[in-house]
Amino acid sequence: MSNPPTSSRAKRHRRSSRVLSWSRRHKFLAAISMVVIAAVPGIAIAAMGDGDGGSPATARQAVPSTGPTVSSRSVTSTAAPTTKAPPSSRATTTAPPAGVAADAVIKGDIVQVEGGAYHTCLRLRRGAVYCWGQGAYGQLGTNTHFRGTPTRSLVIEDAVEVQAGGRFTCARRANGQVFCWGEDDHAQLGSRRTEPCGDAEIDSVCAPIPARVKSLSGAQGLATGASHACALLRAGAVSCWGGNEHGQLGGSAGGDREVPSPVAGVTGARQVVAGDNHTCALIGRPGSVRCWGDNESGQAAGDGARVTRPVTVPGVSDAVEIIAGGAHTCARRAGGSVACWGYNYLGQLGLGSTRPTSTNRPLAVKGLADAVQLAAGRYHTCARRETGSVACWGLNRKGEIGDGSTRDRSSPARVASIGDAQFLAGGRWHFCVLRLTGSVWCWGDNLGGQLGTGDVNDAANPVPVAVRSLPGG
Repeated sequence: MSNPPTSSRAKRHRRSSRVLSWSRRHKFLAAISMVVIAAVPGIAIAAMGDGDGGSPATARQAVPSTGPTVSSRSVTSTAAPTTKAPPSSRATTTAPPAGVAADAVIKGDIVQVEGGAYHTCLRLRRGAVYCWGQGAYGQLGTNTHFRGTPTRSLVIEDAVEVQAGGRFTCARRANGQVFCWGEDDHAQLGSRRTEPCGDAEIDSVCAPIPARVKSLSGAQGLATGASHACALLRAGAVSCWGGNEHGQLGGSAGGDREVPSPVAGVTGARQVVAGDNHTCALIGRPGSVRCWGDNESGQAAGDGARVTRPVTVPGVSDAVEIIAGGAHTCARRAGGSVACWGYNYLGQLGLGSTRPTSTNRPLAVKGLADAVQLAAGRYHTCARRETGSVACWGLNRKGEIGDGSTRDRSSPARVASIGDAQFLAGGRWHFCVLRLTGSVWCWGDNLGGQLGTGDVNDAANPVPVAVRSLPGG
């Protein structure tokens, strides 16, 4: 998910999330945090373990990451990983993502994992939320700039869903209320309880403590983009708030919106998803897909650079799940095949070609007929398969494909050593899975510490590594 454009709510000296790069600010912040943690006795547990002061769970062995390894195998094969992860049993669950099915189908205390730009969050069955990675904008909900391993977010105790946006996070509570925290430069938190935040390169406004989104109740699902958010309501309506430069909130009126407003023309929705600057809803299940917002690359399936009112995606009437990446969208069909549309920079549509092209019509992902869940990053897409394995395609310079190489993939390639995934999550430059063992494994970029290994690095991490110090139920 991309950074939002300049707004009157925050002065930006430069964009901080260009393709495959991140500014020096977090290296400095993370380095300070790691030095302090290492130098002061007793701080390691408090700062890197269970953030609510309890004893951290026993750390699981993390597989050391390796540098980039160029694979000479064909695009549809899987390169042998340079570091082996422990063998696993075959998965049997086919649970769809949160907001679509109950947590009962997930085994273990952790029931959901979600990735943001440079942070990751998980949700426990009992409702607590833990986050880790970059926190300079309050997106961890811990009032700290960095956490290398899961740390408990403040206030939220009864979450039934969590979603990580660009530099903010939202949680849906059991009573239908939504709480958000993190950056608020485009009113994406739905609240004005903000304070200055950022660093020497970016000045912004944030709210590090979760606060309730105003005038919103009865939420049944959530979606977060780069700087906007949407809620699925009880009657199948969709309400959105935050940045609206590209019409991603629905309607022709521009400007940021702090108060959630209904999207005209959307009824009977079963799921809502948000890309960088576009939004889509699944109508029925199986059903059709309607999209709106930024359409520069055809990701909203409309005509022109901007779609202000929802349009129906042509040729899709049997979708059971949808996901949105930076500038692309995909739908999982009832039979397990997947169709994608939008920008195909380096293969994220899975068409067998990395030639930069755009399309506003769904095209079939090659070699995939047994998908049970989807996830998307900015320029990459992944699918959890019936067997419990995971296949990814698209940009791979930070190891986002997870196949042990840094070679871009234009069609699905198997993620190394994962055969028991029961939940799949995508961040901007990284992916994570929740395994049947209850452990969480991640791969890709770790510049913000979002892989949960306790440190940061600027190298590719093309093999899944275990998140350390996971909380218990």
